[in-house]
Amino acid sequence: MDKRKADDIVNCVTRKLIDGGMNVYKVVLFGSYYKGTPHKDSDIDIAVVSDDFKGKDIWERGPMTYDAEVAVIREFDIPVDLIKLTVDEYENETRMIASYVKEGKVVYSSK
Repeated sequence: MDKRKADDIVNCVTRKLIDGGMNVYKVVLFGSYYKGTPHKDSDIDIAVVSDDFKGKDIWERGPMTYDAEVAVIREFDIPVDLIKLTVDEYENETRMIASYVKEGKVVYSSK
């Protein structure tokens, strides 16, 4: 898959989340697709940063992005790994994954 298709997938996720009413702060493409090193079994790593996740554990955050994940699978037939972070978790790297996410490309920012 080329970089353009990866961007199309990230845009699809972003659009679905915003259209679904999520207050998205940032969307970040990271991992092998961002680095240009994906292999045939790679998924697309995307971080969604939103304070809508505040006060929710991993199990409560999952359903909040379900429709966006399904839309990507249906439209592009590729798995996507959506990492869900609050603004504080992202900005202050209070979750270890946030440091990896910050190495990626911000493809959407509300600010």
